[in-house]
Amino acid sequence: MVDISGGGWRSRIVGHGDVSPAELTANPRNWRVHPKAQQDALASVLDRVGWVQDVIVNRTTGHLVDGHARLDLARQRGEASVPVVYVELDAEEEALVLATRSRRWRRRTPMRWPTCSRLSRRRTRR
Repeated sequence: MVDISGGGWRSRIVGHGDVSPAELTANPRNWRVHPKAQQDALASVLDRVGWVQDVIVNRTTGHLVDGHARLDLARQRGEASVPVVYVELDAEEEALVLATRSRRWRRRTPMRWPTCSRLSRRRTRR
């Protein structure tokens, strides 16, 4: 068993639930627009597998922090409920989490990690 009493990261998760898509509010700061091909691929996976990840809602503001595409698809498909994990964040923390849950943030990261295929080529050249 791991001792976590000495500090470390605190959990901001305050609850879980299944909520009607109509009750959820998209984040006005969400900048992402998913291309049609990505929406179709996501819809196909949800049709075949179902929900495997909750959307994240900030209980403080009522805004979605992650899962906008899944919420949009649930609304389009007339789903009765969406699995939700609730967190409590202030507005600044919400903006930070929203930014780091996106590809936009990853593109701005200065270090680019090599892909597995590039790593294997490096090893064979030595």
